[in-house]
Amino acid sequence: MKIEKIVIFIIILITLIFSGCQEEYFAKLDKVEPLLVVQGMITNQPGPYLISLSLSWRFQEPPVFNALSGAIVSISANDATNVNLVELSPGSYYTPAGFIGEVGKEYTLQILTPDGHKYTSSPQEILPPLNIDSIYGTKSEKVFYRPSSVSNTLFATNVPGAYAFINTSNSDNNSSRFRFASELYVQYGVPISDTAVDNCWIKKPITGFQPTDLGFFSNLDGASQEVGFVPLLSNGIPFLGFPPSLLYDQVRVIINKVLTLNEESYNFHKAKNDQLNSAGRILDPIAAQLPGNIQCISDPDKLTLGFFEACAETILTYRVITTLTQQTVDIIHLPAMNNIPNEGCLTNQYPPFWVN
Repeated sequence: MKIEKIVIFIIILITLIFSGCQEEYFAKLDKVEPLLVVQGMITNQPGPYLISLSLSWRFQEPPVFNALSGAIVSISANDATNVNLVELSPGSYYTPAGFIGEVGKEYTLQILTPDGHKYTSSPQEILPPLNIDSIYGTKSEKVFYRPSSVSNTLFATNVPGAYAFINTSNSDNNSSRFRFASELYVQYGVPISDTAVDNCWIKKPITGFQPTDLGFFSNLDGASQEVGFVPLLSNGIPFLGFPPSLLYDQVRVIINKVLTLNEESYNFHKAKNDQLNSAGRILDPIAAQLPGNIQCISDPDKLTLGFFEACAETILTYRVITTLTQQTVDIIHLPAMNNIPNEGCLTNQYPPFWVN
């Protein structure tokens, strides 16, 4: 009994010692002033192009979009031409009608902020567009994860569908890097009465469901790049962010924008992907400021965030057709559908872009 009391006393004493050593620690963080954040891109496709200017928020404050209004923004080329952008909404600056980037030219973004600071980007050359040799599809399955309605458990679901691939080649050794953005356009009809039908469509980005949005041309035979996945059945569409009530889907179209990158742009997007794909593993990259190309020339020590990009753009639009019994996928090329509304419905009539 005496030994038991001694053991209990020792445990209590150790507990008091360690609890007495606990002390709250509040990290002292430098209050960094808001930084200029620049986002924008021009291509060799018709504009207008958007340059977005905003200010970052302090770490100690809740995140909020602080548009920077009242700046003077222009884009100059290495042939001495220059265009001034117009602010159509707070922080959103657009190029004038008729301005299109040209392959082979270098473009520089210039900004004068209301506080008098001058910023400039490094010159960005538009490299030749990537040659798309072929587009093909294969029937397969893709694994998606759906959350449980009663717990935090994720359930794996094999969704049957079609993968879309492109085979590429480059006409110039410098234009071998590229990235792509994919959208899925779903067109469907909903009967609303015996004599009326709503012809509806929804278009959503699906690039986020790909392993990566970057590609690099390879001379290896059969080298290809996955650029999209189309669920075969209606109940697979919600896994791509479409509403679950979409039960009448009839036509599925993939819209690919393939962008040729110079080395600086490629490095920026690769660093972005590396950080976004970080899973907390020991060899994952440490989160750090992305390698932007904007600098303050009136105060070189002033930090700036963001990237101004200039690249050649190739738009691919094609319908993907397959059935449960088919083992092949048909790809039907269509005119470019990159400038259609994201969603809508028309009763008893078709929009100009309707796929018959």
